[in-house]
Amino acid sequence: MANPAPGYLEHPQHRVAIQHSTTEISVHLGEFELARSTNALYVEESRHQPVWYLPLSDIQSAYLKPTSTETYCPFKGYANYWSIETPTDTITDGLWGYQAPYDECLTLANYAAFYSTKVDIQVHNQSPD
Repeated sequence: MANPAPGYLEHPQHRVAIQHSTTEISVHLGEFELARSTNALYVEESRHQPVWYLPLSDIQSAYLKPTSTETYCPFKGYANYWSIETPTDTITDGLWGYQAPYDECLTLANYAAFYSTKVDIQVHNQSPD
Protein backbone atom coordinates (compact mmCIF):
# COMPACT_ATOMS: atom_id res chain seq x y z
CA MET A 1 0.00 0.00 0.00
CA ALA A 2 1.22 3.45 -0.88
CA ASN A 3 -0.84 5.39 1.70
CA PRO A 4 -1.95 3.04 4.52
CA ALA A 5 -4.11 4.23 7.40
CA PRO A 6 -1.97 4.61 10.53
CA GLY A 7 -4.92 4.04 12.86
CA TYR A 8 -4.83 0.29 12.25
CA LEU A 9 -1.40 0.02 13.89
CA GLU A 10 -2.89 0.89 17.29
CA HIS A 11 -6.40 -0.45 16.64
CA PRO A 12 -6.19 -3.41 14.25
CA GLN A 13 -9.76 -4.50 15.11
CA HIS A 14 -11.27 -1.18 13.97
CA ARG A 15 -13.70 -1.70 11.11
CA VAL A 16 -14.66 0.59 8.24
CA ALA A 17 -16.95 -1.39 5.94
CA ILE A 18 -17.88 0.33 2.67
CA GLN A 19 -20.68 -1.13 0.58
CA HIS A 20 -21.89 0.12 -2.80
CA SER A 21 -25.64 0.54 -2.97
CA THR A 22 -28.17 1.16 -5.73
CA THR A 23 -30.77 2.25 -3.17
CA GLU A 24 -32.10 5.68 -4.07
CA ILE A 25 -31.05 8.32 -1.56
CA SER A 26 -32.32 11.90 -1.60
CA VAL A 27 -31.29 14.81 0.57
CA HIS A 28 -33.40 17.91 1.21
CA LEU A 29 -33.10 21.13 3.13
CA GLY A 30 -36.60 22.51 3.39
CA GLU A 31 -38.08 22.58 -0.11
CA PHE A 32 -34.69 22.29 -1.83
CA GLU A 33 -33.33 18.99 -3.10
CA LEU A 34 -29.60 18.97 -2.41
CA ALA A 35 -28.83 15.52 -3.79
CA ARG A 36 -30.33 12.39 -5.32
CA SER A 37 -28.36 9.25 -6.06
CA THR A 38 -28.62 5.56 -6.86
CA ASN A 39 -24.86 5.16 -6.57
CA ALA A 40 -24.29 5.74 -2.85
CA LEU A 41 -21.88 4.13 -0.43
CA TYR A 42 -23.16 2.75 2.87
CA VAL A 43 -20.40 3.02 5.47
CA GLU A 44 -20.42 1.17 8.79
CA GLU A 45 -17.58 2.06 11.12
CA SER A 46 -16.71 0.86 14.60
CA ARG A 47 -18.19 3.10 17.31
CA HIS A 48 -20.16 5.21 14.77
CA GLN A 49 -23.64 5.19 13.32
CA PRO A 50 -23.86 4.10 9.65
CA VAL A 51 -23.46 6.91 7.12
CA TRP A 52 -24.55 7.33 3.50
CA TYR A 53 -21.89 8.86 1.22
CA LEU A 54 -23.09 10.21 -2.13
CA PRO A 55 -21.04 10.90 -5.25
CA LEU A 56 -20.11 14.57 -5.50
CA SER A 57 -21.51 14.46 -9.06
CA ASP A 58 -24.99 13.70 -7.60
CA ILE A 59 -24.91 16.65 -5.18
CA GLN A 60 -26.17 20.05 -6.31
CA SER A 61 -22.93 22.03 -6.21
CA ALA A 62 -24.83 25.34 -6.56
CA TYR A 63 -25.86 24.93 -2.90
CA LEU A 64 -22.35 24.18 -1.62
CA LYS A 65 -19.63 26.51 -0.40
CA PRO A 66 -16.25 25.10 0.71
CA THR A 67 -15.20 26.03 4.24
CA SER A 68 -11.83 26.05 5.93
CA THR A 69 -12.91 23.31 8.35
CA GLU A 70 -10.80 20.16 8.26
CA THR A 71 -10.88 17.13 10.52
CA TYR A 72 -8.71 14.06 10.74
CA CYS A 73 -9.55 10.38 11.06
CA PRO A 74 -6.61 7.95 11.45
CA PHE A 75 -8.59 5.37 9.44
CA LYS A 76 -9.99 7.50 6.60
CA GLY A 77 -7.73 10.56 6.39
CA TYR A 78 -8.36 14.31 6.27
CA ALA A 79 -11.93 15.47 5.68
CA ASN A 80 -12.89 18.73 4.01
CA TYR A 81 -16.23 20.44 4.64
CA TRP A 82 -18.84 22.44 2.77
CA SER A 83 -21.58 24.69 3.99
CA ILE A 84 -25.02 24.41 2.43
CA GLU A 85 -26.57 27.66 1.23
CA THR A 86 -30.11 27.77 -0.15
CA PRO A 87 -32.23 30.91 -0.64
CA THR A 88 -33.85 30.25 2.76
CA ASP A 89 -31.19 28.51 4.91
CA THR A 90 -27.47 28.32 5.58
CA ILE A 91 -26.01 25.26 7.28
CA THR A 92 -22.36 25.68 8.23
CA ASP A 93 -20.27 22.56 7.62
CA GLY A 94 -23.31 20.55 6.55
CA LEU A 95 -21.36 17.86 4.73
CA TRP A 96 -17.86 16.44 4.52
CA GLY A 97 -15.74 14.32 2.23
CA TYR A 98 -12.27 12.80 1.93
CA GLN A 99 -10.47 14.06 -1.18
CA ALA A 100 -7.41 11.85 -0.63
CA PRO A 101 -8.43 9.06 1.78
CA TYR A 102 -6.09 6.39 3.04
CA ASP A 103 -5.78 3.26 0.88
CA GLU A 104 -8.21 1.23 2.99
CA CYS A 105 -10.94 3.81 2.30
CA LEU A 106 -9.92 4.94 -1.18
CA THR A 107 -13.47 4.26 -2.38
CA LEU A 108 -14.60 7.37 -0.45
CA ALA A 109 -12.73 9.71 -2.82
CA ASN A 110 -15.19 11.91 -4.75
CA TYR A 111 -18.02 11.14 -2.31
CA ALA A 112 -19.45 13.26 0.50
CA ALA A 113 -21.74 12.68 3.48
CA PHE A 114 -24.40 14.98 4.89
CA TYR A 115 -25.01 15.38 8.62
CA SER A 116 -28.35 13.66 9.21
CA THR A 117 -29.04 16.08 12.06
CA LYS A 118 -28.80 19.08 9.71
CA VAL A 119 -30.73 17.90 6.61
CA ASP A 120 -33.45 15.42 5.70
CA ILE A 121 -31.93 12.22 4.27
CA GLN A 122 -34.48 9.91 2.69
CA VAL A 123 -33.83 6.28 1.81
CA HIS A 124 -36.22 5.14 -0.94
CA ASN A 125 -37.08 1.49 -1.57
CA GLN A 126 -34.06 0.16 0.26
CA SER A 127 -33.03 -3.23 -1.03
CA PRO A 128 -30.02 -5.38 -0.25
CA ASP A 129 -27.24 -5.08 -2.83
